[in-house]
Amino acid sequence: LRDKVTRWYAACLETVADQDKVPEKAFAACPLLCRRGDSWQYVDKEPRYLDDDNEFTKAFAGDAWLLHVPSRLTAYAVKYFGVPSMSESVKVHVERGEPQSPLENELQAKFNDSLPYVWAWRASQSKQDAEKLSSSLKHLKVLVVPALKARLDLNGVSHEVERRWDVFDDVL
Repeated sequence: LRDKVTRWYAACLETVADQDKVPEKAFAACPLLCRRGDSWQYVDKEPRYLDDDNEFTKAFAGDAWLLHVPSRLTAYAVKYFGVPSMSESVKVHVERGEPQSPLENELQAKFNDSLPYVWAWRASQSKQDAEKLSSSLKHLKVLVVPALKARLDLNGVSHEVERRWDVFDDVL
């Protein structure tokens, strides 16, 4: 049933995206099939979030009602269903340990060799200015820390998670 409903949501969003006169949040009051933990139900009175970020979805799977639509339609789900996205709703507070060391020379060389590919991928994925992206990548510095923890906050609920990476200014 949930696959059929998800396909119906996709068809609905694709259709209204092609229309000029459909107001934003036109379907905000409609019950939507959402998941919380192992439970699936139609939700309209409680907060619902679009599960557009795997880390956040995993952390809050048992706490929040999550709506799934294909990733190509997430912007339309926010616009027409009035469902906020997890990526925009979760507040992240990263606890960075003291850097132990920069990358070893061999790893730094491999990292530098990969930057043109990172640039090409990022440039194709976003509307970011190509020159600004190139400058950011050239100045990017990588440090190794013993542990990287983050506190994720969503609507009064917090979870602590370990992260594999984080970006702060021009430091990865």
